Amino acid sequence: MRRPHTPTKLVSAAALFFNAAGELLIVKPHYRKGWLLPGGVVESNEAPLHGVIREVKEELNLEVSGLLLAAVDFSHERPGDFFKTDKISFLFRGGELSDKQIESIELLDGEILEYRFVSPEEALTLLIEPHAIRAKTVIDPKLDQAAVHYLHNGELVY
Repeated sequence: MRRPHTPTKLVSAAALFFNAAGELLIVKPHYRKGWLLPGGVVESNEAPLHGVIREVKEELNLEVSGLLLAAVDFSHERPGDFFKTDKISFLFRGGELSDKQIESIELLDGEILEYRFVSPEEALTLLIEPHAIRAKTVIDPKLDQAAVHYLHNGELVY
């Protein structure tokens, strides 16, 4: 049982997936403005990696594996936040999807209205701010692409 004074934080997980042309997969949910990276809220007693794999399957009918942790972002609650709490967000590298995987994409649960593959530059203009900041950090060619990056409120710490 959780003690009443124990703080809670929302945990989410998303992934970067590309096609052979180097375009990034983004999704448009029905419940908010803007575009997101595939993923979502991690459920109780679920690991972030398992959460993103589940969300991608539920929303896009896409079977994925071999994801690598790319970044962790801790962010404080801010005015106007969709979720009214502190957040810990995990971002995984999903790599390049095969043509077969892309052909299998199907909007299953009604949560996602649309998906697109767009250039990374265009994605950064379409994604909601937290997703754009995390994606920009991870795909920045000046940073070590094999490293796991730590962000605080979207700012790169290391």
